[in-house]
Amino acid sequence: MKQGVAEYFRYQLKAQMWEGLRQYVIGGWNTGKAPYGYLPDRSTHPNPMKASMGATRARLVPDPERGRWVTRIFEWRVYEKLSYPAIARRLEAAGAPSPDGNGWSAPTVAGILKNPKYTGRVVLGRTRNAGPGKRKGERKVREVPRAYWTWAADENRHPELVDMGLWEKAQAIAAERGNVRDTERQTPASANRTMYPLRARIRCTKCQRRMHGITRPGRTPASKKNVYYLCPHDPSNPRHAHANPGHGRVSVKDEIFAAALARFADTYLLGSDRAAMLQVQLPAGTAEQAERRDRRAAALRDKLARIKTAQKGLMTQSEQLGDDMSPAANAMRDRIKEQFTERYNEHAAIQAELDALTDSIPAVNDPTLLDELPYAPGLLHDAPDTIREALYAAFDIQCLYRPEAGQVTIWATITDTTPGIIAALTADPRTDSDTDATTPAPGTYADLQAASIGVAKGLST
Repeated sequence: MKQGVAEYFRYQLKAQMWEGLRQYVIGGWNTGKAPYGYLPDRSTHPNPMKASMGATRARLVPDPERGRWVTRIFEWRVYEKLSYPAIARRLEAAGAPSPDGNGWSAPTVAGILKNPKYTGRVVLGRTRNAGPGKRKGERKVREVPRAYWTWAADENRHPELVDMGLWEKAQAIAAERGNVRDTERQTPASANRTMYPLRARIRCTKCQRRMHGITRPGRTPASKKNVYYLCPHDPSNPRHAHANPGHGRVSVKDEIFAAALARFADTYLLGSDRAAMLQVQLPAGTAEQAERRDRRAAALRDKLARIKTAQKGLMTQSEQLGDDMSPAANAMRDRIKEQFTERYNEHAAIQAELDALTDSIPAVNDPTLLDELPYAPGLLHDAPDTIREALYAAFDIQCLYRPEAGQVTIWATITDTTPGIIAALTADPRTDSDTDATTPAPGTYADLQAASIGVAKGLST
């Protein structure tokens, strides 16, 4: 009996402590150590007993020295799609103070990018304890869906270092990056390997998977190697064949994509008639994006309405049971409760997606960025692979290949850093195919990328 009373008291105490912690966070008070980029603004604890013991409460205020580096980390991740190690190297090169004073590392950068406190609101409950781990004294940690997080109230916000839209994009950038290689990283080992300038930038329209580069020898020993991009779909694999019936082997030569991209760049990006051609297409593109966003929002609202109808039906079934306490009625109540909980969780997740969709600010195309780009038609025709890779990264080139039609759809994005990078590429001696393309030249695109810090506006086609 004593053991039962003790267990009941323990569970009650845990519930009360958790609720107290939730109210603490809703009030905007920070839990744990102040994250990098913030300083704790401490005040006396309202509980007299805790105040007598020296306990305090803290709100977060921006650190004037470190706060600006947090903003740059998010901008580099979202707008330049840099990896964690690349961001760490750039921070080291720029002399940014590290959190522990021992230098920057990829896990440190990842922790900053995942922390939602930089959006101006303290958050609780992002992870949960899942029991003991494999190692002694270690605990398993599981991520909790965002719908179950506890956020500080809007009136208790602290100054933000990044807006919610930029933070959301940083969370989704890992799936977009894939295995894209950072162009600013040049190592001796990479000089001896085959370079695939469009690595992770081409998708197959049939299966939506990224096509990877392969090298095949020429027909004669003296001929050069042929570079192809191959879809990973394997028709002999039953799972692949079941997921995409009728999808065969798909591969295409790099030189075919290079020729298409060269024509695209000369027409829309670096040619003399680019402004007139884009002026006609950009309004239609903006309207299509708004239409897709509205269609998605309408579909989510329809789902929410269906879930509410199902919840009302479950409540009606529960009321019809009345005072019947038979085993069958109790089992029915448990089943109804389980289904109602599932519908509730689904409703919360869809509502969160709808809120994010309606709160997101659509990208505004800025054609004036074209005026800042140099006119450089023919830059891609005979450029070495290093220059092609840098140019594809500068414009964030993405391709969708349709093998059955022999067509490719190309996307490019222009940001505030793009004109400077393109200008450096046009002046780079490596753009001459007769020069050595393996030795980086001083003052070229790598140095310019390392000095770039932010993007304010963009243009896509």
